[in-house]
Amino acid sequence: MKSLIRLGTIVGLLFTALASAQAATVNWTGAGGDSSWQTAANWSGNILPATGDDVVIAGSGEVVFSSGNTTIRSLQSTRNISITGGTLILKAGASTIQGKLTLKAGSLWAQGAGVQLNATGAVAYDGTSLSATDGATISLPQLVSISRTAAGDAKFYAEDPSSTIEIGR
Repeated sequence: MKSLIRLGTIVGLLFTALASAQAATVNWTGAGGDSSWQTAANWSGNILPATGDDVVIAGSGEVVFSSGNTTIRSLQSTRNISITGGTLILKAGASTIQGKLTLKAGSLWAQGAGVQLNATGAVAYDGTSLSATDGATISLPQLVSISRTAAGDAKFYAEDPSSTIEIGR
C-alpha cells in the first residue's frame, strides 16, 4: 500500500514539474504580417500563447483577439488590444493593458484568487462578456463608453463575493 502511495506522489510531482517546465514568456513579434493574435508567426518561436504562458505585447499598433479559447497566465501590453470574438482567460498574477482596450464581442475573463487585470488606457465596451471569478479583480479606470450596436445585453460579471469589477475614473 505504501508503495502505491509513493508511486502516486511521484507521478503527481512529475506532472506538476512538466506543467511548470512548459510555461514560458511569449513575446509578440508581429512577424506574421497581420494584427491577429491567432497567427502563430506573430509570436516568438512561431507558437501561439498557451496555458501557463506570460504574454508580453510591446510596441504600438493593435493586436486583435478574434476567435478560439485561450487561457494564459498573464498579459502585459503597451499596444491596443481588441477582443472581437472567442474567449481569453487570464489565470494568475497581475496583467496590464496600457493601450486602448476595445471589447466588441466574445469573452474576457480574469479567473482566480489574486488575479488582477488593470486596463490603464481608454476602454470602449460594445458587447464582450467581461467576467471576474474566483477572487479576481478587473479594473477599468478609463472606461470611456458602454454601447450596444447589436442585439443583446452588456454583460459584466463578478461571479462571487471575492471578485470585483472596478469601473470609473
